[in-house]
Amino acid sequence: MKTLKVGVVTSRWNSEITDKLEEGAISYLESCENVEIFAALVPGAVEIPLACQAFLDAGCDGVVALGAVVRG
Repeated sequence: MKTLKVGVVTSRWNSEITDKLEEGAISYLESCENVEIFAALVPGAVEIPLACQAFLDAGCDGVVALGAVVRG
């Protein structure tokens, strides 16, 4: 069976929220068979798409994008 390469991109902005999202996503991916995980932290929501594209360009099969924009 082919190993899937999955990137996880997490924004550091609102880290009290995004850290928990990242923890849950990585925990789930680790429970899956044949998944190789790559992780990246980015400063804010604006940088998420750039990091996602970089993972895809590098050969990842999929990307999880995590960020939280909180009004207030």
